[in-house]
Amino acid sequence: MTTTPPGTPGTPAGPGGRAETIARMRAIAAGLHAFGLDARLHDTRGVLDITATACRPGTKDIQVICDDDGYVTISYWNDPGATPAQVTGVISLILAAITGPPS
Repeated sequence: MTTTPPGTPGTPAGPGGRAETIARMRAIAAGLHAFGLDARLHDTRGVLDITATACRPGTKDIQVICDDDGYVTISYWNDPGATPAQVTGVISLILAAITGPPS
């Protein structure tokens, strides 16, 4: 059996413990909700994640998944009739927002 010493980051007794992680994830979900997404925090066997959906009338929804370890996935439907320039333009904007300086 492996034990993690108290005070280790990510443990309840250390900085970044479970309570802090839960509070952080709730704040992220609240921010996504304030932005207009239907955001829900899930706890699956001790692993937290947020699933947020932006409903777009007339087209498919945009889905965002944010894990407690920092991974974020954004899925959206791209019109199959979009030109290559339109597709790469949207992807370029998304990448620029992710890789640009923090706001």
